[in-house]
Amino acid sequence: VRLSHLKGASRTSNLVLPRQIAMFILRNHLKMKLDEIAFFLNRKDHTTVIHAEEKINRLMLKNPTIKNEVDQIVKSLNLST
Repeated sequence: VRLSHLKGASRTSNLVLPRQIAMFILRNHLKMKLDEIAFFLNRKDHTTVIHAEEKINRLMLKNPTIKNEVDQIVKSLNLST
């Protein structure tokens, strides 16, 4: 997924989950502030980031595949957990 797609306005399902995962990683691994993430990804405000973070947390608890995928992304970015 291209950065331009993550920053875009499209709400298609093939872009929503990657965008939410990006928000989750920016928040939890890079420790960016909510409003910084919203600004970076061209979202209206910080509540979108809060929703994404909560959703990805829930998905990771319920679905080990999602957790593994997020962990692999973090590992490939060489970020510590």
